[in-house]
Amino acid sequence: MQTGKIEEAVLDNFEEVKKELSKLDGSQVLAQVRSKSGIVQIESITTPHLPKEAFSKDIQRLIDLDEKFDSMILDKYFILASSTLEGLTEEQKEAIAARPELDEDAFNF
Repeated sequence: MQTGKIEEAVLDNFEEVKKELSKLDGSQVLAQVRSKSGIVQIESITTPHLPKEAFSKDIQRLIDLDEKFDSMILDKYFILASSTLEGLTEEQKEAIAARPELDEDAFNF
């Protein structure tokens, strides 16, 4: 079960809804409601979830590529990061990797 509260509700297709309801024929009427302020509060007992095949095959393939792209980008980042340490002595690497120790005055601007 879900309930919703729309702040400053606006009926986008008011004239169409009014016309269809005036027919009094019992047919369903689609009302397009939105929040003028952009605020909508929804309360739900269950967690919303997507259906099994929520996306087209093409969109799903793009989604599946995301993990591969992340991996490729991270690999390149780590290669770049490690190349910046090439040719440095262990002492120099430790100096670069050391965490700075800041006292309370470091945050006074």
